[in-house]
Amino acid sequence: MIASLLWKEYREHRSVWIAMTLLAVVSLAVAIEALMPQGWRAASQDTVAAVVGGALILTGMYGLVCGAMMFAGERESRGMAFLDILPLGRLELWSVKLLVGAVFVLLYSGVVIATGVALGVVGRNAIPVGWIVVLPIVALETYVWGLCASTFCRTVLTAVALAALLPLPILWLISGMCLAMHGPSEQTRDSLGAMAIVVLVHGIATLVALGVSLAAFVDRDFEKRFILKPTSSSYGTVAPKHQPRRYEVLLWLALRQGGILAGILCVLGFLLGLTLPTAGAGLWPVGSLFLGVACGTAVFAGEQGEGAFKFWGDQRLPVGWLWLRRTALWASVVAVVALLMLLAALLHAGAQRDRLPSAPGLLLDRLLGLAPEAFGPMGSFVFLLMWPAYGFAFGQLCCLVWRKSAVAVVVAVLAGAGAASVWVPSLLGGGLQLVQVLGGPLLLLGACRLVLWDWVTDRLKTRPAAARLVGGVLLSCAWVAANCAYRVVEVPGGGEPFDRAVLQARLANPEEGRAGQKIREEVRVADDRERAAEVQQGLPVGAGPGFRPAANSTKREQVARVIDLGWAAATPEFENWLEAMTAGPWPDRLAEAVKMRLGVLIDPRDVSTGRNDAENCRKAAELLTAQALQVQARGADDKALEHLVTVLALSRHLRHEAPPYAYLEGVETERVALAGLRHWLERLGPKRELLDRALDELTAHESTMPPVTEALAGAYLRFRSSLGSGGRAGVPVSGEMEAMLMQVPWEAARARRLTDIVFAGRRRMAETGEVLPVSDEGQLADWLPDRDGPTGERLEGLVGSSWLAHSLPLTAAVQRAAQLGQCDVRAARLQVALALYQCKHGKAAVSLDDLVPAVLPELPDDPFRHRPFGYRVSQEERITWRRQLVGGGEEFTRLVPAGQGILWSAGPDGTDDGGTRQWEKDA
Repeated sequence: MIASLLWKEYREHRSVWIAMTLLAVVSLAVAIEALMPQGWRAASQDTVAAVVGGALILTGMYGLVCGAMMFAGERESRGMAFLDILPLGRLELWSVKLLVGAVFVLLYSGVVIATGVALGVVGRNAIPVGWIVVLPIVALETYVWGLCASTFCRTVLTAVALAALLPLPILWLISGMCLAMHGPSEQTRDSLGAMAIVVLVHGIATLVALGVSLAAFVDRDFEKRFILKPTSSSYGTVAPKHQPRRYEVLLWLALRQGGILAGILCVLGFLLGLTLPTAGAGLWPVGSLFLGVACGTAVFAGEQGEGAFKFWGDQRLPVGWLWLRRTALWASVVAVVALLMLLAALLHAGAQRDRLPSAPGLLLDRLLGLAPEAFGPMGSFVFLLMWPAYGFAFGQLCCLVWRKSAVAVVVAVLAGAGAASVWVPSLLGGGLQLVQVLGGPLLLLGACRLVLWDWVTDRLKTRPAAARLVGGVLLSCAWVAANCAYRVVEVPGGGEPFDRAVLQARLANPEEGRAGQKIREEVRVADDRERAAEVQQGLPVGAGPGFRPAANSTKREQVARVIDLGWAAATPEFENWLEAMTAGPWPDRLAEAVKMRLGVLIDPRDVSTGRNDAENCRKAAELLTAQALQVQARGADDKALEHLVTVLALSRHLRHEAPPYAYLEGVETERVALAGLRHWLERLGPKRELLDRALDELTAHESTMPPVTEALAGAYLRFRSSLGSGGRAGVPVSGEMEAMLMQVPWEAARARRLTDIVFAGRRRMAETGEVLPVSDEGQLADWLPDRDGPTGERLEGLVGSSWLAHSLPLTAAVQRAAQLGQCDVRAARLQVALALYQCKHGKAAVSLDDLVPAVLPELPDDPFRHRPFGYRVSQEERITWRRQLVGGGEEFTRLVPAGQGILWSAGPDGTDDGGTRQWEKDA
């Protein structure tokens, strides 16, 4: 007889044990892989606590379920009457069940411990082996309390909820208070005493629970209270005056079957909600998923456990009406409990001193313990509804298939957690719509409705019914798969805007790096010389290449002042310092290096020394420009022009196959050279040969200038290759999370397509020469739509809702700088051409047309309005033009004497003021 009873217990518990063991192994493996990719020692204290706490919760969860199945499961399946007719006493029956459940719990704990050892969280350099004894102790304690609650409950769910709500929280609260009174600062003996008190309290409470269960169960009259009896009956009574309506009967039945469960869930939900803001993002998925599963199984758990579902079919009840009302009723319970959890979280957050955010999305993030904007603008609401929805749908489906509610709950938890987790990468990726997530649960509920009549007629195992049920599940899976595919095709694809293979091959070619290597060597000589001067002046040593103390900043400020105002702003001290900086062969060697074929000076793949090298090149260019003005002041106009030509060539090298930051340094280097050229023109006089040479050099410079598309290609290559590596500052998605996203096929494809389409539009903007809006600094400020592609508003929504919104490199500044640089070069060509015309004819040109074809083959267009520059001869007028003065101070207007030409561009704002004011960015 004992063997038969053991076999019966084995058959009833094995499916739940296998399912929850699988849940524990998979959950621990995923958690350790996601939260501790670098190992146990590299993880933070919060991460370690989360993994250990998860293992304890999983073990305690199985202990509760196993204990609740012992007696409540028998009543739920009407097996208690069979046990009473066995030739066993109640004491023997209770003892056998106690021992069988303890064996299952210990085996479960052993599997969890073995999983921890296999994954490296238990053992050397991890959790000490001696501490693993806590796991089976917790499992046995929760098992005993589940067994005690099972003695007094009709259903497994009610027993689990009762044990989890009343005794266990009180016990652990008392334990926490005892340990808090003897913290780390107290003496070791006191701490050990507190631990002993905690162990003693838990031991006594466990023995009391066993005694209560045994005392109640061995009394055969105790079981009579679970037998259904009418409240009052008498033969020959008349019919009631008020015939109850259908919804009243339905409500009474729901309250009778699940009223206690609903009340327990409400109390438990409120208590859990108090910890939501501080427990992190893991509590809501677990709590709301179990809430959905509990309410989903409760829809038909009463009829399934008592066999009353056949009564529905025998009486030809309207099963569709009943299904709809009961589903809506228990879905309302889910909503009420979820609102109670959020209300408790709001009370907890409001009690803090921090001010609550007013935006609904940010407030919800705060209540759920999420990082701000972790899932995008609307992702928090999807995260809120996703877990209870999948739990409710799978709970109802599994309750129809499995007769035992414990098995249905475990399978529903496994299936619901797995199905909902599919959407987690898309939540992090951004742009996920609520209908995409809720479509799967709705289709599962539709499948339940399709097989409902087969269920009430006990034909669920027939081939047509099984086909409908499996078809509904497959349709739900197809919905999820189709929406994952839609995540990819939602972003229009047009291929890579730049050929990365060609770019990488060109960058790897040794011939491309020869000129760059020589240039870097010479500019580093200049930088080392300047740093050596700092040491001689007693300045701090040991700072990085970009460090410049305040005492030395005056020299650099004087360099910039001389470039802006001319050599008249130089002082004798500065002249001596400049000679010391430019002494030696490095300027001549640099001039030879920049004459070589354009090569890769700054590799776009370099993130370590590239910025320092680009900055050093610009600083060397400033020194050479200042030296050009110095040697011109000494009468060497040709030597000064050679220095300026060297600086222009250096700017081209900086922009060739370069990343955006190096391209900007190249544009700034070009601006420095053109500023020096204007001062050179003012002091040159009528020297036709030098003017011809200057014009030829400017023409050659413009024709060989690397386009801004090369900077875009460098940015694209760097970003596209780094997707998944993370490590970008200021990005809400961590490096580990980004790597995880790029391991999900549909999210990786979506990110790549978004990157491709954004850079394709930027390339179109650069190639067409469209003027960028002045005030727009967004991701799509320099994006131009394609005729067959998405509109700017559509792409802005896709990018704004994606995690790439904070990660894509901004390139609008590069394109604006390129347009300004092109305008400066063309204006400089016209200035030299006008000076050459005046040198030939002895007077200023009346219009720019006088320059063609004698001086210029054709007039260059103003890039900001795509037509020739404006020009007129001054009649002695003043122009609004704010600038610094050589002697100090500044002026706001500039007097242009009569007979002097005025050349102007429309400027970045596109407004043609007729050359009456100088454009300022902040104006």
